[in-house]
Amino acid sequence: MLWIFPIVAFPHPSTNDAIELSDLELPVLGIGFVALVVLLIRLPRSASVIRIGLGIFLLGVAASFVVGLFAFGNFQNDRFLPLIFLPVLVGGAGLVALPVGLAMAPVQSRSLISGVIIGTVAAAFVCIWLLLRGARDWLLAPYGFDVLVLILVVGVAVVVVGGLGTTARG
Repeated sequence: MLWIFPIVAFPHPSTNDAIELSDLELPVLGIGFVALVVLLIRLPRSASVIRIGLGIFLLGVAASFVVGLFAFGNFQNDRFLPLIFLPVLVGGAGLVALPVGLAMAPVQSRSLISGVIIGTVAAAFVCIWLLLRGARDWLLAPYGFDVLVLILVVGVAVVVVGGLGTTARG
């Protein structure tokens, strides 16, 4: 659905078409960060799979933005600025979530392995999506907005899948 959204909503985008979507990137990230903080605080101690998975996922997404910047970005065009500042914000959130998850994980637990696998698969999915969308996604509508929505959706999936593993064990 998210892959089709930009094509259907903007079949022949022109320069600055729906430029307000680029202004929504930081509010979408803000919502995601608030949700992350609430999750880190409110989740029970046994939910370390979710915390570790989110930490790995966010670090992987930050790396994906860096890969995207070097693969199709342009340091001369300000439309690619999100590829420069988003890795710092998203990676910073990952650097908080991962140590919290590791600190709360039981010693020699499957939580670590499960969290790493879930986070890595989710981050790889976002990286592939980002690279397939390419420069067009950042230069024309929706200006990477769909990628940020995808990150939120996949982040929720990490929480759900990690939660399933937690409830299945106990």
